[in-house]
Amino acid sequence: MAERKAVNKYYPPNWDPSKGSLNKFRHSHPLRHRARKLKTEGILIIRFEMPWNMYCAGCGRHIAQGVRYNAQKKVVGNYFSTKILNFRFRCHLCENWIEIQTDPKNGKYDLIKGGRRKIEEFDPEDAEIMQFNSAEVREKVRTDAMFALEHKQKDAEQAKAKRDFMERLQETRDAEFRDDFASNQLLRKRFREHKNEDKRRRVKAQISLKRPLLASTQADDDAAKSAPFCPPTIASLTSLKKAAPILPQSTTSQFTAHQRRLETLRKLQLRGVKTAQFRPLRKEPPRLQNQPLIPTEAPPNGEGKPSAFDALQGYSDDT
Repeated sequence: MAERKAVNKYYPPNWDPSKGSLNKFRHSHPLRHRARKLKTEGILIIRFEMPWNMYCAGCGRHIAQGVRYNAQKKVVGNYFSTKILNFRFRCHLCENWIEIQTDPKNGKYDLIKGGRRKIEEFDPEDAEIMQFNSAEVREKVRTDAMFALEHKQKDAEQAKAKRDFMERLQETRDAEFRDDFASNQLLRKRFREHKNEDKRRRVKAQISLKRPLLASTQADDDAAKSAPFCPPTIASLTSLKKAAPILPQSTTSQFTAHQRRLETLRKLQLRGVKTAQFRPLRKEPPRLQNQPLIPTEAPPNGEGKPSAFDALQGYSDDT
């Protein structure tokens, strides 16, 4: 895309090289409107990034580190040959002005007005972290032999005082984490216990039991596996045909239902259930040939009552 950018500049007809650059000829700055106050007030508009976390004094809201602003940069002094810069910008959440100034002596930024810094400095003793010697102490240890001897003796006393604590920590670590497999096994056992407890609680909530459920045992598993389950019989299938359809069915739907019933009866024969003999498949339902499906005596108050097989096949006195 670089070759598509407009790199040429427009030179008006009344310009010649003796008049200087185009910016000088037009009486403008290369930074355009960002430098509109540079000659009068010495202010240049730059993009400034917040160096630390702070709170605005106008609205009291938090301003995070790294938030960027269009700030007015101005030179307010010198520290030897280094310039001291002042940055002034407006809070993006309110109309409050914030001023930050550089500190070349300490190598940091100072908040002049418009807010307060968030305190994030802690004492090493309170934070329980290692405390390093300052630059002055290191220089004194290097140059003063007596101070170095006293400092070394003080370090030895502190190490002796903390030795017992470090030994206890090492013993605790060795006792609990020496065997990785045992620690992992204990962790997985606790996880399974919590998982089973959650499962029992969900089951109890589903069936609305008020009494606690006992854990399953091996005897319960053996009893569940040994429970007999009888295969379905022809008598149990008579409930499939309890009522005739309300709307008349077509010949195709009746023939399809007849095929499904025959397939069910064939599967029952393969399982060992005694059924009647079948005729070859045809459009009308088959009839019994040799003997009834369920050999029972005729009912006293109704002759011609269909058997279970006839009821399953859709038999009626009208057909």
